Amino acid sequence: MENSVLNLMSFLLKKQRRDALKRQLKDVELETPFDVLLEELYLCETDLSKQDFLDVVKDKLNSTQFNFVRGMSESVTSAVGFRSIKHLRSLTQVKEVADILKSRLRPETKLTRIQRASDVRAFNSQSQSKLISSFSADTSDDMFKLFYYGLCREELAVLCAFSGRGKTTVLLSLLRDAVNLGLKTLFVSIQDFSEGMLKQRLDNATEFPDFYACCSASFGIPELEIEIDALRPDIVFLYYMIVMSTPMIKEKRFQLEYISENLKRLAQEKNICILTAHQLNADVDLPTERELLEAKAGLLAHTDLVLGIGGDMYETVRNVTTIKSRRSAPVDVFKIDIDFANLKTFMY
Repeated sequence: MENSVLNLMSFLLKKQRRDALKRQLKDVELETPFDVLLEELYLCETDLSKQDFLDVVKDKLNSTQFNFVRGMSESVTSAVGFRSIKHLRSLTQVKEVADILKSRLRPETKLTRIQRASDVRAFNSQSQSKLISSFSADTSDDMFKLFYYGLCREELAVLCAFSGRGKTTVLLSLLRDAVNLGLKTLFVSIQDFSEGMLKQRLDNATEFPDFYACCSASFGIPELEIEIDALRPDIVFLYYMIVMSTPMIKEKRFQLEYISENLKRLAQEKNICILTAHQLNADVDLPTERELLEAKAGLLAHTDLVLGIGGDMYETVRNVTTIKSRRSAPVDVFKIDIDFANLKTFMY
């Protein structure tokens, strides 16, 4: 609960958000000191900076809570804010239902009250529509450069290639760039590297910087979320998506859609960038969406940037095609030169 309510408090630094959500938050039951903080936010007549907020909360939160808020980004996104509200509403509803079940009311009365308490439609009962002139333009700064393209927080990017075409090397090369930029970086390898194999591969390369890594034979969306919550990285390199575990989904095309949808959700909720890899189903020089393995529609629907890597596996030069670019116009086919031994990639 704590993370959700702290996300919520930071989301409400804007007066417009407080005014719009005050009615919905009326049904959210918060524990002390969070209920007091919410009331103090309501009393503020202007937008608050992050520092203003830290000054307000420093005497009310314990050290762990305060450090969590201090480490958050300057602006909590709408996706995170609304999910926090929804989560807190659900916790309040669970408590209310539990209290009803413990009561000595007649069974039919209990049922009626439980139905009323569980009605989630009230969360969306107020229209969210507004004039486009009141929208704020997206001014997100690029945090990382992926060849010709910039990547920023909340984005999901995918590198696609046929087997043996350098996905691993390119991904680790880009990871090196991210670490050298000062970004807190997490690398997750699923069913590929063991810890010893990854360490040996990096030790054989030239001056590879230190970073956080997790190597696992079985890894799904819940496990990834645990790692992200624990480390709070800026960017996650995931190798690779199709081998993520999806216990309740058997068909590959549905698995990929579920994975890509939830990777995008995590990127938005955690305010991070996720870069992963995917296998192509054919060996071609200039990859297009036709070569995407399984559920290409589901994959393309949730990604912000998809690049295809093709070319002769016995050469070091590769062709790179743009399969999807949501935020900027796609560039023409370009070439990269891969240094497999030292895990480096150069624009050709």
